[in-house]
Amino acid sequence: MFNIGISEMLIIAAIALLVIGPKGLPDLARAIGRGLTEFRKATNDFKRSLHGEMDQHLGPDVKELAQLAKEVRAQTKNPGDISQALETAAQVIESGHKELGQIAQPLKGEQPPPTQPFNHEKKES
Repeated sequence: MFNIGISEMLIIAAIALLVIGPKGLPDLARAIGRGLTEFRKATNDFKRSLHGEMDQHLGPDVKELAQLAKEVRAQTKNPGDISQALETAAQVIESGHKELGQIAQPLKGEQPPPTQPFNHEKKES
């Protein structure tokens, strides 16, 4: 974490032993441990509240997109599955486009243009 080796830690411990003394060193170690524990609790509480606020404001759509992104990443780790990952991504984009068209239709009062399915296969010339 702090990139401190064993020799540096031994030097710090020796200086602390000389400055604080053998009787005060255990008390100091306990106080540092309690402080670190409280800091860790506060950090976890902050993370939990931040994630809660994000979930509340962003809604389930973002969670669904994050899950789809994880699935695509998992599939692309194996190069043989790249075509399946591309097909999944194309389906997600097409469904999102259709949903946006359905949402926008009542707003505009007009028909959205028909969508063409994505064809990822190479065209031969």
